[in-house]
Formats: sequence, structure tokens, C-alpha cells
Amino acid sequence: MKRILFIIILFTSCQEEISLELNQARDKLVVEGSIEPGFPPYVILTKNQGYFSKIDTNTYSNLFVKDAIITVSYTENNVTEVIELTTEVTDLLGSDTIVIYTVKLDEYDFINGLDNYNFSKIGRTYNLNIYWRGDSITAQTTIPEPTPLDSIWVEKSEFGEFDFESEIRAWYSDPAGVQNNLLTKTKLVSYSENDSLECKSIDKEDFFLQLLDCGTDILIDGESFEFPIPKLDNGFPIGNYRATHYEECENGDSVLINKEIVLIKFCQIDEESMRFWRGVVRQAGFNSNPFTEPLNLPSNIDGGLGVWTGFSPTYYNVPIVQDTTIFYQYDPKFEDIL
Repeated sequence: MKRILFIIILFTSCQEEISLELNQARDKLVVEGSIEPGFPPYVILTKNQGYFSKIDTNTYSNLFVKDAIITVSYTENNVTEVIELTTEVTDLLGSDTIVIYTVKLDEYDFINGLDNYNFSKIGRTYNLNIYWRGDSITAQTTIPEPTPLDSIWVEKSEFGEFDFESEIRAWYSDPAGVQNNLLTKTKLVSYSENDSLECKSIDKEDFFLQLLDCGTDILIDGESFEFPIPKLDNGFPIGNYRATHYEECENGDSVLINKEIVLIKFCQIDEESMRFWRGVVRQAGFNSNPFTEPLNLPSNIDGGLGVWTGFSPTYYNVPIVQDTTIFYQYDPKFEDIL
């Protein structure tokens, strides 16, 4: 019996070390390109990362591609116009790490950033061409007609713990008979944080727009309705916007926290772009579930990954003041469209 037990222990304690040699994925470009009426196009390029790739402090800085050759073109009345995008503007915008390709500094007034760039117009189809390390990456997108919101207003949050927590609501009339692909982005152009040790308010702002939602109007064609339907898990952030209020400091005093100001970008996009951005929204929702697998996002990039999008936006500057209604559109500058 002892001999049998010894043999069992001997075999069960033997472990063979297995080393898997995984093929290294070939570098592919990930494209985030954008063009909208009145502004020069811009492109951000990164390299894809393998699923099991090591991530360290150098990963982020080495992610962005700085040595690509990029052109954008359109053809109208049998005449083709081509522009080249460079990285000259990156330093001007104060971006330490993110590399942005757009037109040269002498081709557009980035300081004032007005929407007077005639290359980019509604109804045109734009071709993106990227040359990088012997590869050619192409994409095509169209800038559709815009569909503005009827109105926007701010109200006390239904789910907020405090009275100053607010929701942004909107009314939208969907044009009937055509497929409208809708995308919404926002960013906080002004907000404050409480330095409770110093008992003072620190003013801040976001640099990039954040994607909120994207989808098609198939189920709402031709209807007028209020949105978003209040939900805690998607749509506009519920209870995340703050009106002017006081916050307590560690020494027992109070400090005034100014109202937030929100920039809303409400867009029409073409169908291929919509499929990509809708996939991003769905992926963000799935990420809250640890048992779901990552999705392969649709792409309109031939030879790479990502998306080249023609946006047809309307912008709204919304101060978080409860019971305030906004009817007028906001005229953005270049830094607002990023």
C-alpha cells in the first residue's frame, strides 16, 4: 500500500514546464481621423498592441506614430484638391504626448481657430491616404447634412443625492424618410475642484471631447421626442453635472464651487462611421461585465484599424444652471472640435 501511495505521489508531483512561443503580431496603424465643415481635418495615429504585450512606462509614449505621410483629398466637377497633413500643430496646442496631424501652421489660423476653412464642406466625400513604413492605408467618408437639436435645458437630477446635481435634457425632431446616424460628444470646458487643505477652488477644463452615445434613427424615424431617457448606466451622465454650490473644507470653512460649463457636440455621420462608434459605445458598456469578451470593432480603414469620420455637428455651450433653456448654437474654435 505504501508503495502504491508513493507512486501516486511521484506521478502527481511531476510538472512539465510549457513555454509557448506566440507569433508577434505585425504592427498595424490605428487611425482616428476627423473632418467637419469649416475646419481642417485632423488625424491621430497609434500602433496596435498585442493582447499579451507587456505594458510599462514607455508603452504610452511609444504608442503614437510621428513619421507617417498623410494626405486628404476630394473631387468636385472633375477637379481634385489634395492637402497634406503634418504634426506642426502639436506643440502649438500644448499636447505633450498626443501627436496630431493637421494642416500646416501657415494654412490655417489656429490661434483664433475660426470655422472658415473652405476645404471642408457639407456633402463632399473625402479620401484619406496614409503612407507608413511601406504600407498604404486608405479610407473614405462623407460629411452629411446636420440635424440640430430643437432645444436643450438643465434640470435638477432625478437621481442626485444633492440639490446641485443636474441633468442635461434635450428635444429633438428627427427628419423623416432618410436614415440619420446620430453621435453625441461632450466635454467640460469649465469646472472647479475643491482643494480642501487650502480651502480654495481650483479651475480646470477638459482637453478632448468624450463620446457619449451613437446610433441610428431606425426606430424613431420622423418623430419628435425628449431625450435622453433617464438611465443610470448610459446616455448623458445622470447627476454628474454640478451647479454652483458650496463645499466644506477640512478646517470647517466652506468654499464656493462654480457651476460647470458643458460643450455638447451633436452630430450626423455616415453609416460606416456610425457602425464603428456604435461599437465603441457597446464595448464601453460590456467592459463593466468581467465575463464578456472584447469585440472586434467595425472599421472603414483599408489596411489598418480605426475610423475616418465626416462629422456634421451642431455645438451647444451649456452652463449648468437649473431651469435654464438653450436654443442657440455655439460657434466652436479648432480646440473645441478635438
